[in-house]
Amino acid sequence: ELLPLLERDRDESKPLKLKVLFTSPTDGRKKTGSMPHPYRQGWKLQQFRDSWLTLQGVFEDGNQFELVVTERTQIASGWKRSRSGKQKHKRKVKCKGAELLLKFAFPRKSYGGMEVLQKDVAGAIQLPVDAELSGVKASERSLQLKVKVPAATAQEPLGLLDVAAGMFLSLYQILNLARIMAKKST
Repeated sequence: ELLPLLERDRDESKPLKLKVLFTSPTDGRKKTGSMPHPYRQGWKLQQFRDSWLTLQGVFEDGNQFELVVTERTQIASGWKRSRSGKQKHKRKVKCKGAELLLKFAFPRKSYGGMEVLQKDVAGAIQLPVDAELSGVKASERSLQLKVKVPAATAQEPLGLLDVAAGMFLSLYQILNLARIMAKKST
């Protein structure tokens, strides 16, 4: 669903790079940590990070982008005693949400006002209600947004699309303001 949105403004001469991983989100190589369960005696929690989508391309105006979607998953496992006294090993897998990272590189001469806007970038970003901005990096030649999304939104068919579209639109709003400020200063 995201590709048709980007196709309108994408540079046709530059290829779009799409990488999708179809491996299990709980593959052992994706494990980031393990700890005892906070309130279930003898159980443990394992955390996983699965960067399953990477999308890179160039827009007609020369701006380069890279979008990375990472799903966070948790497994709770341990022994449980049934009413009859039998011991069974239980395992519960839960999606804990997703993180979207959008990196944007642009020519400095086109957006010279970024030096002034670097401190105010976070206030100009508009995202869907349930998305949380967790990081912003702005420099003279690049912008980077990191957004956390709850599990309910991450598992909706159009949930991640709305967040990604909001991220792209917010970045272009900031860049347009930087261009206007650069023109006023000259």
